Amino acid sequence: TNSCPLCRHELPTDDEDYELFRKEKIRAVAREKDLEALHDSMYG
Repeated sequence: TNSCPLCRHELPTDDEDYELFRKEKIRAVAREKDLEALHDSMYG
């Protein structure tokens, strides 16, 4: 596994494909939050 056994923080791996997937997943979550904030500010 690539997580800290104490805090479960996900650590980097040597797998470039997985790292790209993980970064894209993080970006998707950030985009969703930004979109929600935008909608809240417009229609809130």
